Amino acid sequence: MKLVYQVKGEKTPVDGVSFWSNGNPAIGITLRHHRLDNFVFTLFHELGHIYKHLVNNDTAEFIDLEMKNEEEEYKNSVEEKQANHFAQNGLINYEDWNKFKKNLPQNNNDAAMMAFAKQVKIHPSIVRGRVCFALNNFRSFTSISNDIN
Repeated sequence: MKLVYQVKGEKTPVDGVSFWSNGNPAIGITLRHHRLDNFVFTLFHELGHIYKHLVNNDTAEFIDLEMKNEEEEYKNSVEEKQANHFAQNGLINYEDWNKFKKNLPQNNNDAAMMAFAKQVKIHPSIVRGRVCFALNNFRSFTSISNDIN
């Protein structure tokens, strides 16, 4: 498998792409948002495309754009939903997440997110990203670092 990191081009709303390259699956990723949770989710999303859609189709390719720029049909396609599901459940176990999210938005605080991250053995910024996605609020204050160094 090939993994390519590319600096995001100006006015290019691409997070990731998966495709075949000389007989090998390949993933290209940008750091469009400069957030650890977005980078890791995009990586797992593209791995989901490879695992679910490219393994038996050597001509397919998937480009993941900023949500508001994607065509409704594409972002609601079975393939996109499967790749999102693969990423979400690959990062945080489905059963663990469902138990935690039952108490949202009360669990939308640093202490609860950090405790859950420790319990499921994942970086707290990934939990925070999942909480923000579930609540559709990415602007909440937090002391959890989401920096990529």
